[in-house]
Amino acid sequence: MRRSLNFFFSLFFFGLFVTFSAEAYKTGMNWAKSSFSPDGSFIVAGSHDGNIFVWNTNSARVDRSLRGHSVAVAAVSWSYNGMQMYSADKDKTVIIWESE
Repeated sequence: MRRSLNFFFSLFFFGLFVTFSAEAYKTGMNWAKSSFSPDGSFIVAGSHDGNIFVWNTNSARVDRSLRGHSVAVAAVSWSYNGMQMYSADKDKTVIIWESE
Protein backbone atom coordinates (compact mmCIF):
# COMPACT_ATOMS: atom_id res chain seq x y z
CA MET A 1 0.00 0.00 0.00
CA ARG A 2 1.45 3.33 -1.08
CA ARG A 3 1.37 6.07 1.49
CA SER A 4 -0.22 9.29 0.22
CA LEU A 5 1.66 12.41 1.13
CA ASN A 6 0.11 15.84 1.53
CA PHE A 7 3.14 17.70 0.31
CA PHE A 8 4.45 18.36 -3.15
CA PHE A 9 8.18 18.73 -2.93
CA SER A 10 10.87 20.85 -1.42
CA LEU A 11 13.15 23.10 -3.39
CA PHE A 12 16.64 24.12 -2.30
CA PHE A 13 17.58 27.37 -4.00
CA PHE A 14 20.34 29.73 -2.82
CA GLY A 15 19.99 28.51 0.75
CA LEU A 16 16.22 29.00 0.83
CA PHE A 17 14.12 25.94 1.63
CA VAL A 18 10.56 26.17 0.22
CA THR A 19 7.77 23.58 0.39
CA PHE A 20 4.79 23.64 -1.96
CA SER A 21 1.82 21.81 -0.44
CA ALA A 22 -1.95 21.51 -0.50
CA GLU A 23 -4.28 19.49 1.70
CA ALA A 24 -6.03 17.89 -1.30
CA TYR A 25 -2.85 17.16 -3.29
CA LYS A 26 -1.76 13.54 -3.39
CA THR A 27 0.53 11.92 -5.92
CA GLY A 28 -1.28 9.27 -7.95
CA MET A 29 1.71 7.04 -8.60
CA ASN A 30 5.29 6.45 -7.57
CA TRP A 31 6.40 9.34 -9.77
CA ALA A 32 4.85 12.40 -11.36
CA LYS A 33 6.29 15.15 -13.56
CA SER A 34 5.75 18.71 -12.41
CA SER A 35 6.79 21.88 -14.18
CA PHE A 36 7.73 25.51 -13.55
CA SER A 37 6.16 28.15 -15.80
CA PRO A 38 8.64 29.76 -18.23
CA ASP A 39 8.79 32.94 -16.13
CA GLY A 40 9.14 30.97 -12.86
CA SER A 41 5.96 32.47 -11.33
CA PHE A 42 4.08 29.19 -11.05
CA ILE A 43 4.65 25.49 -10.59
CA VAL A 44 2.10 22.84 -11.57
CA ALA A 45 1.60 19.19 -10.66
CA GLY A 46 -1.12 16.63 -11.25
CA SER A 47 -2.90 14.82 -8.44
CA HIS A 48 -4.33 11.32 -7.92
CA ASP A 49 -7.91 12.56 -8.37
CA GLY A 50 -7.36 14.13 -11.81
CA ASN A 51 -6.93 17.68 -10.54
CA ILE A 52 -4.00 19.88 -11.49
CA PHE A 53 -2.65 22.15 -8.78
CA VAL A 54 -1.07 25.50 -9.66
CA TRP A 55 1.14 27.03 -6.96
CA ASN A 56 2.35 30.62 -6.92
CA THR A 57 6.12 30.41 -6.38
CA ASN A 58 6.26 33.73 -4.51
CA SER A 59 3.71 32.78 -1.86
CA ALA A 60 4.07 28.94 -2.05
CA ARG A 61 0.25 28.81 -1.95
CA VAL A 62 -2.16 27.18 -4.36
CA ASP A 63 -3.27 29.79 -6.88
CA ARG A 64 -5.90 27.53 -8.47
CA SER A 65 -6.74 23.95 -9.31
CA LEU A 66 -7.92 22.71 -12.68
CA ARG A 67 -10.26 19.78 -13.30
CA GLY A 68 -10.25 17.88 -16.57
CA HIS A 69 -8.95 14.36 -15.99
CA SER A 70 -10.89 11.50 -14.44
CA VAL A 71 -7.82 9.53 -13.29
CA ALA A 72 -4.40 10.34 -11.81
CA VAL A 73 -2.35 12.92 -13.70
CA ALA A 74 1.14 11.63 -14.48
CA ALA A 75 2.78 14.70 -16.05
CA VAL A 76 2.24 18.41 -16.54
CA SER A 77 4.33 20.76 -18.67
CA TRP A 78 4.19 24.39 -19.87
CA SER A 79 4.64 25.52 -23.46
CA TYR A 80 7.79 27.51 -24.17
CA ASN A 81 5.87 30.83 -24.08
CA GLY A 82 3.63 29.98 -21.11
CA MET A 83 0.42 30.39 -23.11
CA GLN A 84 -0.48 26.69 -22.91
CA MET A 85 -0.04 23.86 -20.46
CA TYR A 86 -0.18 20.15 -21.27
CA SER A 87 -1.26 17.38 -18.92
CA ALA A 88 -1.24 13.61 -19.38
CA ASP A 89 -3.01 11.01 -17.24
CA LYS A 90 -2.70 7.29 -16.55
CA ASP A 91 -5.41 6.50 -19.16
CA LYS A 92 -3.24 8.03 -21.90
CA THR A 93 -5.35 11.18 -22.23
CA VAL A 94 -3.60 14.49 -22.93
CA ILE A 95 -5.31 17.83 -22.32
CA ILE A 96 -4.06 21.14 -23.72
CA TRP A 97 -4.93 24.03 -21.41
CA GLU A 98 -5.11 27.60 -22.71
CA SER A 99 -3.85 30.48 -20.58
CA GLU A 100 -6.51 32.91 -19.40
